[in-house]
Amino acid sequence: MTKTRKFSIIKLLLLLTLCTILFAGCGENEDEKLEETKAPVSDSTPVVSTPTPEETLAPTIEPTQTIPEGVPYITLPPDFEESGNATITGLEPLKQRSTIIIDPENTRGLSTERVAHWFGKDTPVQPEIFQKEYEANNWSALTYDYKTNEKVIYLTFDCGYENGYTSKILDTLKEKNIKAAFFVTMDYVEEAPDVTARMIKEGHIVGNHSDTHPDFSTISRTQMASELQKLDNYLRVNFGYSSKYFRYPMGRYNASSMDLLTNMGYRSIFWSYAYADYDEIVYGNHYAFDKVTSNLHPGEVLLLHAISADNANDLADIIDYAQGQGYEFRTLDEYAW
Repeated sequence: MTKTRKFSIIKLLLLLTLCTILFAGCGENEDEKLEETKAPVSDSTPVVSTPTPEETLAPTIEPTQTIPEGVPYITLPPDFEESGNATITGLEPLKQRSTIIIDPENTRGLSTERVAHWFGKDTPVQPEIFQKEYEANNWSALTYDYKTNEKVIYLTFDCGYENGYTSKILDTLKEKNIKAAFFVTMDYVEEAPDVTARMIKEGHIVGNHSDTHPDFSTISRTQMASELQKLDNYLRVNFGYSSKYFRYPMGRYNASSMDLLTNMGYRSIFWSYAYADYDEIVYGNHYAFDKVTSNLHPGEVLLLHAISADNANDLADIIDYAQGQGYEFRTLDEYAW
């Protein structure tokens, strides 16, 4: 082999080696550039979480609100100045809650058509229709526990104002070892703080019935949120208590309100039986007993008004009769949410 040919082969080998090195380096650089251009993996939907409160006799579940992408929202700040005073119940005050109001102007066009919940099992419409509609729309609400064949009753009372009968109702519930839910307005809580405190201390649920008892099918989403938050924060500051349960004033709602309240973390409680016991007329002669016991049904959500003397007078007999028929009284916390 001549020197010239040998030298050419060496140059060729050196050139091939150099190209290999350069090609490998270019590949690494391209991989790095490609890695830099990849979009970071993240959830495009922002999530706002509210803090979990201290434990109370009936702890509330604070919601984690998911804000749909592109939907506007505002924050409703706390309602009261912190006083540092002792609560009426003796419990530690709870931190006030601020609320994320998603889509305050209802830009998504959710229906605002009024739905007026009907009074009782006597009407042609069956409560299961209402309950299945809630579930189909993913609304957190209860009117009837149709999923059970057990004889269960969820006992609830509405308290718009104190009429002198609630203490007797509480005496009966304590004697019978029955827990119920009392839905209160701000007027009631301010007028009867001692009775409200007794409900809490004796293990009953004190539900939110709004600040001013408006028709929720006619007010804005911001007003809805304010109605619930103001009463809730009042209970937090003055009673050391909060509840996730809400009852619509007059049972009037719409799709927009159900969407908002569900997102706020509330469970709306309707009823599968009620009667006109809010007119303060005293009928006597076991009037309330006959009305309620003739309409008992498994999975019942029973609504009574605490202002009724007939309800207060007949409650013990109603409980005894229902239990004699094999019914069990359960709390809303025991429903399979």
